[in-house]
Amino acid sequence: MPVSECAIRCRHVAAALVLMVAGAFQAPPAGAEQLRFFTLGTAALTGNYYAAGRAICRVINREGPADLRCSPEPTPGSQYNLLALEKGELDFAFVQSDWQHRAHEGRGAFAGAAMKELRSVMSLYAEAVTLVARTDAGIGSVNDLAGKTVDLGNPSTARRGTNVRVLRAIGIEPGLFGRITELSSATVGPELCSGRIDAALIVIGHPNAQLAELLELCELQLVSIDGPAVRDFVDTSADFETYAITPGTYQQLRRPVRTVSTVATLVTRAQVSDDLVAHVARTVIARYETLAEQVPALGTRDLEKMRRAGLTAPLHSAAAAVFDASPGGPDD
Repeated sequence: MPVSECAIRCRHVAAALVLMVAGAFQAPPAGAEQLRFFTLGTAALTGNYYAAGRAICRVINREGPADLRCSPEPTPGSQYNLLALEKGELDFAFVQSDWQHRAHEGRGAFAGAAMKELRSVMSLYAEAVTLVARTDAGIGSVNDLAGKTVDLGNPSTARRGTNVRVLRAIGIEPGLFGRITELSSATVGPELCSGRIDAALIVIGHPNAQLAELLELCELQLVSIDGPAVRDFVDTSADFETYAITPGTYQQLRRPVRTVSTVATLVTRAQVSDDLVAHVARTVIARYETLAEQVPALGTRDLEKMRRAGLTAPLHSAAAAVFDASPGGPDD
């Protein structure tokens, strides 16, 4: 069992044992409500997925029903989240929209194993394929990666799959790189700053606090992924759109950095109860501005985009009802 998977399962087992031991020594008072726990799969502790999950769970735990508890679970990311969701090890999860598409339609890593019970709750923000390079590496465009040491992510992650798919679609063969590393998102920064790698492709929402810190501390730059091949790829893809990281997003950014993006989406299973899905959806919509203050990548609330952008799996019926009843929805 992978270490990350073991860690998550062990936390669940430990929590259950604590509750069992507590129950053995202290019976609940008459009329006391039994706590209901649910899990939200995120990604690395340093990324926007975890920050968003923690912020959402904090609001739910503070303002929701007294018997409801939300737990944000750090995970390896989208591909793991989808598999854990299908096994019932997670109740909700953040996933990239291109991987949601693959899972629901049974493509790529999910060939022959389509997740037809996968349900969308909402989309949240654009996740840009972001090329970060050392300023002394001689990388002015994606075409300059040949012969360089480049990190594409661990082979078992959605980041790696997305990066390779985009590169090959625009005519860049990773086999021409001098060396490919397989780092976790959390370890990319130190490797770039030390000069042990020349560049890295990461898939993130902007602004990103970890990237902002790296740009301030190290001699790094953001490099555009642009050109006719990129535009042709976007025109023929159901999963990607053009994206620009605008000046001012980071202090060092003086001109737009153009690239492609997928979308961060919140998903669940068809079997998860209507009342729980509705409560999560209502909370995020109602407290969106508060959440965006903690996770700037969320940007401004746009209910139409949240209901449709990047969502391949059908909306959970309870989430659809919440959107219908929200200000600006069909039932408003």
